[in-house]
Amino acid sequence: MLMMTSKRGSAHSLSEISYSGNRDHSETVVGIVVAKWNPGVTEKLFSGAQKTLKAAGLKAKNITRANVPGSFELPFGAQALMDKILVKTDNLPDAIICLGCVVQGETRHFDFISQAVADGIMKVGLKMAFRCFYEEKDAIGKRY
Repeated sequence: MLMMTSKRGSAHSLSEISYSGNRDHSETVVGIVVAKWNPGVTEKLFSGAQKTLKAAGLKAKNITRANVPGSFELPFGAQALMDKILVKTDNLPDAIICLGCVVQGETRHFDFISQAVADGIMKVGLKMAFRCFYEEKDAIGKRY
């Protein structure tokens, strides 16, 4: 198990998390799905996730990235990336991390997309009985 804690007690992004533990993660396989929409946010999330995983001892060759157009496609990307890793390694990945950004505007679109993404990622994790995490940065009324 990856034991991660925030520098400030509660993490606000993956880059604020530090690793502590004694498990060997040199063979741990993780997939990261990144939404391309709003790259000013999602690329920072990816960079923080990658940095944290490497600090925990994961090898770069065991971290696989997949891009999807936006947050709504994260569940599909998680399923597709899981299938790709399964075919490549004959094993399920140890975890899939989904990273996206949804902008809250004046309509309820934000609520619908956020709920659909959370439900979809949960279903992928339950269906395959493995860890599936997501970090969804919500921005109020602006694109980065």
